[in-house]
Amino acid sequence: MKRNTTIARDINKKFPPTSPEYPICYTQDDQVFVSAESTAVYKEKLPLEDGTVEEFVTNAVVADYYGEFRGGYPWIEPWLENYAELLECYWEWQNAGAIVLVTK
Repeated sequence: MKRNTTIARDINKKFPPTSPEYPICYTQDDQVFVSAESTAVYKEKLPLEDGTVEEFVTNAVVADYYGEFRGGYPWIEPWLENYAELLECYWEWQNAGAIVLVTK
């Protein structure tokens, strides 16, 4: 159970929710879930033509079942996929609104 709390904390740190009431990642019934409906704050550093770097901030979902935002097919943020692999787990769609971390 402590492991799941640590996983949720790590994911919420990487993808801070736009609203604290709707976290990106949460634990329930000793499982780790990631919302496909809550939006996260993405921060990227983009190089500009003049050689400077500007921080770009946007809000986006980290999983998309219907492909509305990512080209018409289910999509999970690659960082989440890689993180699950490191944990020897994978993501499974719980429903169209959430993914759940499953141990291999």
